Amino acid sequence: MKIYQDINLSDFEFWSGAKTWAAEFTSEELDQIGEILENDGYAPEGGWTDTAVNDLFWFEPEFVASLIGKIIPDLAQERFDAGISAVEDEIRNYDDFEEEFDKDALKETFIDAFNDDSYDYGSAVEELADNLFDDIADDEDKDSLIKFLDKAKIEDYL
Repeated sequence: MKIYQDINLSDFEFWSGAKTWAAEFTSEELDQIGEILENDGYAPEGGWTDTAVNDLFWFEPEFVASLIGKIIPDLAQERFDAGISAVEDEIRNYDDFEEEFDKDALKETFIDAFNDDSYDYGSAVEELADNLFDDIADDEDKDSLIKFLDKAKIEDYL
């Protein structure tokens, strides 16, 4: 026998790894995610099962967070580091740093490296990039800028 329930996502009892990721969201955020998953074409054929909901949170927490424009710091640190690494590589490639330094181009490099085809945090990453690059003075030399970026952590900007 199959029993179907109509519950708010905030009342769902997650298990295993999904429980950890679900704890990153408030009750209101969980309910907002539930509405999006139900009404915006994300439901699998036949509707959501408890296993499908749990697996989504367990194995795709970045996607779940992106539905409401949220960044989960534990997951975002890896993407943040990739963005910083891409910016540092671009800085190291400047032939004449003083003439070619372009803060906006570095910011775009960071945004592109942070986002990928699967997850696009949109304005949340743009705001993060604004905060990060506002801390960088235009007149810093290459070495001091790279040292600054090497010390940057996502929690400083969220």
